[in-house]
Amino acid sequence: MGRITITIEEKNPDLIWSALDAEIRSAPFVKSKILSRREGGKVIIQMESENMAALRGTFNSVMNWLIVILAGMKERF
Repeated sequence: MGRITITIEEKNPDLIWSALDAEIRSAPFVKSKILSRREGGKVIIQMESENMAALRGTFNSVMNWLIVILAGMKERF
């Protein structure tokens, strides 16, 4: 099994988490699993899959979502 964990520390973790959570809930991932949670000022994202190609695809999707979320936050704040 492959696993990737990303930890993001930002001033407004609730905004990142809520935007990311909406994407995770709407994504039709079948071969991989994504868990996200808030811990203090951090957002922790864990991705798991038995299939490394699926894990890579999931990672790429999550990173693209984060790029958009963080860019939007930068413009807004």
